[in-house]
Amino acid sequence: MHKPRLITLSGIDCAGKSTQLALLESALRERGPVAPFWFRPGYSRELDLLRRTVRRLRPGTLPGPRDSAARERAFARPGVSAMWLRMAELDTLVQLACKVRYSLARGQTVVCDRWIGDALIDLDLRFPARTPSATPMGLFLKRACPTPDLQIVLTISHEEMLRRMEAKQEPFPDAPDIRDQRFERYQSLARDPATLALDCEQPPDIVHRSILTRIGPH
Repeated sequence: MHKPRLITLSGIDCAGKSTQLALLESALRERGPVAPFWFRPGYSRELDLLRRTVRRLRPGTLPGPRDSAARERAFARPGVSAMWLRMAELDTLVQLACKVRYSLARGQTVVCDRWIGDALIDLDLRFPARTPSATPMGLFLKRACPTPDLQIVLTISHEEMLRRMEAKQEPFPDAPDIRDQRFERYQSLARDPATLALDCEQPPDIVHRSILTRIGPH
């Protein structure tokens, strides 16, 4: 009988999440229904739809999605940044605590590309003066999210991260100081005893077999 599970994959960009997610979803579909899930705070489909609607109805109210300079000017206003943070936290609650639980209740195995640790890293780096992960709301979000059956953190060295980022040519990369802070935060996440940390400088098939071994048989 199929047992619904929650499996989460975290890791710095270029660690190999997309490759491992594709391999894992393919393997799990042989066992039962799978619900892939991706989330970044403030960028859910629902909030994207809301932003597009506001831009259409009130042109000029919100910066365009690629207008980074205008977006940074808007975030410099305390009221705007506080409102965006509250919205992102609520979005996290709806997506990770509610929608994921709903999929599990429907008997689906949920495979998450990014989890609450990734979300709080994003928010802390976006709002360093507020440190959202340490606030009562941040602590509540951690408790509200279901506990994964398997929480995986994919790791690579700092040198390998830089090499892969150079090859990928990301159009909107982090500033170097933010990039390095993000790397250190993921190193800390990988040291959490609740996670399975896997070295993704190994061949992808070896990493995939390590994940399947931890998941176990049907």
